[in-house]
Amino acid sequence: MNSGVTGRFGAACVLPCGGTFAILQDGGCERGRTMAGEHQGAARPTAQDRRALVAVGLGMAFFWQLFRYTNLANMLPSYASALVPFDAASTVSPVTLFYAVTLVFGLLLLIAGARGARAARTPFVVGVGLLSSLLSCAMVVLKGADAPLTPVHIGLDGLTLVVLSFAFVLQSVAWVRVCRLVARQDPKRLVYVLCLSSLASFVVSLAFSLQIPRFEALVVISPACSALCLLFAPRVREADPEAASSVPGAPANEQGSVAAQVPRSVVAVLVLLLALIVCIKGVSDLLYVGSDGSTLYVKHFITVAELAVIMSVCLFAAGMSRFAFLGWAVLVGGVVSGLVILFLFPDSPSAFQFGLGTIAAAKTCLELFMFIVVACTRRDDAGRAILLLLVVPETVSYLVGYGVLPAAFLAVSASAESWIGVLALAAGATIAVSTFLIMSSLALKGLNEGVRDEVAEGTEGEADETDDELRFDEIAARFDLTKRERETAYLFFKGYSAKRIAELHYVSLNTTQSHLRSVYKKMDVHSRQDLIDLVDGDRS
Repeated sequence: MNSGVTGRFGAACVLPCGGTFAILQDGGCERGRTMAGEHQGAARPTAQDRRALVAVGLGMAFFWQLFRYTNLANMLPSYASALVPFDAASTVSPVTLFYAVTLVFGLLLLIAGARGARAARTPFVVGVGLLSSLLSCAMVVLKGADAPLTPVHIGLDGLTLVVLSFAFVLQSVAWVRVCRLVARQDPKRLVYVLCLSSLASFVVSLAFSLQIPRFEALVVISPACSALCLLFAPRVREADPEAASSVPGAPANEQGSVAAQVPRSVVAVLVLLLALIVCIKGVSDLLYVGSDGSTLYVKHFITVAELAVIMSVCLFAAGMSRFAFLGWAVLVGGVVSGLVILFLFPDSPSAFQFGLGTIAAAKTCLELFMFIVVACTRRDDAGRAILLLLVVPETVSYLVGYGVLPAAFLAVSASAESWIGVLALAAGATIAVSTFLIMSSLALKGLNEGVRDEVAEGTEGEADETDDELRFDEIAARFDLTKRERETAYLFFKGYSAKRIAELHYVSLNTTQSHLRSVYKKMDVHSRQDLIDLVDGDRS
């Protein structure tokens, strides 16, 4: 397997393998691993690893509930008046305000940079999640009691909306960092876990929709359950740029803007695809009132089918680049087919339900796909990337789709909802067919070009890496180092901390420290710098 490292202490490492795209961090290449999940030397997950993966699956299952408009609309006050009858005042519903506040928090964390990243520490995220569930529970109880509206109730509603928005943003950042840790070990494992978590979220939604629907209860328990699962998920330390810089011996992280390290074509197609889906769904939900509850089941059925296809693609794909290509085909195919159905059968209620369900299913899969892409391809802070590529665009799309566009349609002609809605859907279908397929190919081209650029940049470092390995083989033979001592000394020389070396070798920290002490004794060195000087001296 070929590997390229950008410098001795370079933070980026590209592992090309049959078109596979990958950008890993932490100062060097992890030997025997590829982003395609084809690392033959990886050990099987331990019992602790399996418990952590279960925690990730359950936590994400509850986290997905916060992406559901219906759940929020059922919990927040004035839900009925926000939809039936629809008028200009409903565009300023509590749900719209929720997305506006979420957008503000997302932008603030993006602007804050490193200080915003520190706000997403696990203890703080758990605390905000528990507080959000507590306030949501109090609001739902007061709403069910039909108590008279007082300033206290209005204040409680406003506080709940703010805290819930903040919890949603913080958990988005926290969970994508956890997903990034899972992707480092095996990207395919992350795909399976996220797909299963999405399926589990549907099971939870169906459980709360049987007999008497209680979707508001999902919003009450979801922040707390998702936050508590973070306590049992893989702990984010080195994935956090600020945390990694504080680990002795850990390599420094590369700095740079989030947009600069993601291909622009990928950003464009993701944002536009998400915006169009949400806007069309918002216009349809608000202007076409009167659909029955079968929409939920149609959407769940189609989503389960798409997730099954994505998991099958991941299982049989030779590499993550092939998975990305086929994943895009599934997403774009779902969006285009749903829009075509809405365009061709505007007067058929069943076709409308099926088309809208297909679009909603594509939105769910797109959110999941976004987490996978960010977790597998980020080199700096994945938290800022998920804010830039998912949270901010989605909240803006909700504001436009559920607020601005319906209000604009009604301002033009309050009695022309049907034909204006059909024209909007027809325009969306035309745009989707003519641009999404083209932009998807551009996105894939951008991913491949990004990998080729990284490989080209790492060519010079690859030669140095080969020289260092050959030199270390000679040094190991000269000082009679064992195979494990040689591997430990080499990783230590490349800038890894003892803790990170222990994780890569799947041994305890004490075992790694024992190997280092043996290396120090045999080679008569007393620090990492002595080891570097010895190797450099041998080179000269």
